[in-house]
Amino acid sequence: MIRADAARVTIGKNSNVQDNSALHADTPMSIGDHVTIGHLVMCHAIEIGDHSLLGNGATLNHGVKVGRGSLVAAGAVVVEGMEIPPESLVAGMPARVRGPVEERHTNLIQRATQSYIDRTPKYKAQGDLE
Repeated sequence: MIRADAARVTIGKNSNVQDNSALHADTPMSIGDHVTIGHLVMCHAIEIGDHSLLGNGATLNHGVKVGRGSLVAAGAVVVEGMEIPPESLVAGMPARVRGPVEERHTNLIQRATQSYIDRTPKYKAQGDLE
């Protein structure tokens, strides 16, 4: 669900929002290019950088900024106003930066995004989509 009744939500090229996730903007929200938002994510963040992944069940509270190429682990609870540096691995409750993303994390982010890009022609063929 994308709730943009109070402010604009912008979603970049080749990004995907998976089942039962909610994006709720009290202030403008920007989701970058090639972003994967996993299942059951609750997102009140104001910025998600390009090539990032929000793991299943993560909660990002108001004012959060996620830097480019970061991975927020499944179930993480990111507190209000946290600014996550680029290419960070974030986990925990409350969430904190655990270190830099490793090559295996970058590969996971790329595979997740690419799997939805690869499905696009099939989805478009099923209906009247642009």
